[in-house]
Amino acid sequence: MILFASADGGGRPLPEKEDLPDEPGSLDEALERYRSYLRRIIYGFTLNEQDTEELMNDLHYKAIMTIGDPPPKNVKYELRVLARQLSINRVAENRAQKRGGGKEELVFSDLEDILDDKGEVSLDDRIVIRDVLNRFMKSLSKNNRIIFLERYWFGESVNGIAEKHGTTQAKITSQLFRSRRKLKAMLVKEGFEL
Repeated sequence: MILFASADGGGRPLPEKEDLPDEPGSLDEALERYRSYLRRIIYGFTLNEQDTEELMNDLHYKAIMTIGDPPPKNVKYELRVLARQLSINRVAENRAQKRGGGKEELVFSDLEDILDDKGEVSLDDRIVIRDVLNRFMKSLSKNNRIIFLERYWFGESVNGIAEKHGTTQAKITSQLFRSRRKLKAMLVKEGFEL
């Protein structure tokens, strides 16, 4: 039996892989099955154990309120979206309150020159941005697309991505820089002032 270490140092048994059904039968089963995956997503944004634990509890409540039982076939996707939304909201909240002395790394800090907030964005601009992002993602190689998504969608650290891909942090940083530069060029070509 595999034990999952909780924040308080205790552990609780996780079911063995063969004990898990192909599809979770209840929302609680789905939350238990994807617990470590969801924790990794949340921690990737917050970089704070306390916030991660709080958001795991919030995720459970929000999932019950929005997804319901029995869970849909795409429950993993639904839970991932909820985890990501809660995490981004918490990081924004922490930044606004300056809690933690500003030590949190904001995943999007290296995109600041692209995501410069100059007020409200019109619906037409949002549609253009969506189309540019779709073209941008299609223009990347499979490996660069995966790395870009791991960093900016899932909030993984550069170090974690480098370890996962068996390469150096410098190489990942360089790939991300080139991808950001390409995205910025595509947005400028569409008439956005960055």
